[in-house]
Amino acid sequence: RHGSNGDTPPACASDHEKGIAVDVSTSSNTRTIPSDYTGWIAVGVSVGLCHNIAGDEPHFALKASLSGSPNCSVK
Repeated sequence: RHGSNGDTPPACASDHEKGIAVDVSTSSNTRTIPSDYTGWIAVGVSVGLCHNIAGDEPHFALKASLSGSPNCSVK
């Protein structure tokens, strides 16, 4: 859902398109509920990743590549 055919407006480049983000899924067969990501967020933050978009549980970006001082533990 990223890019010109998805949720991101065509004039914008998503973090994925910039090469600074990945989506992490805990299961390939079922949608993981948000509360399952609490541990993933903690581990991600400890290794320099940032979970900065509420409601997009799988999304993690490289903290060093984000501008400003993002809240990296958004749930």
